[in-house]
Amino acid sequence: MSHRKVRRQEEIIWLRENNFTVVVSICESPLNLAAYQEFNMPFDHQPLPTQGDLTTALRSLYADLAARQRAQETVLVHHDELGDRMIGVIAGYLMWTGRLEGSPQATSVVERLFGRQLGPEGRALVAAAEEIPPGS
Repeated sequence: MSHRKVRRQEEIIWLRENNFTVVVSICESPLNLAAYQEFNMPFDHQPLPTQGDLTTALRSLYADLAARQRAQETVLVHHDELGDRMIGVIAGYLMWTGRLEGSPQATSVVERLFGRQLGPEGRALVAAAEEIPPGS
């Protein structure tokens, strides 16, 4: 068994031990999904494109996350790194759900939460999320 496979298996064990019920991957590539399937970890693939209109993908992702939250699932949103893309998605979701009002507040809150400034890609995601009617 390769080191990478062992590491992935350990991560999935950690997810289960910490009561995560599903992994939602926002990666464009489906590469990690095979490991979730192999180790019977429920997952969903909600890829966010790196180019073009993000509105449709974000609307689908946010509606899915909200439904999972209502069903009391414990969700891990997965991306290859905790960078602008992930932080922008989180800021947008908090704004879309009405927990935060507008992009300035959402940006400020996630910058404090994650201890770093949101860059251009993250800000673009927040702006795209702001165009999606709340709860749509």
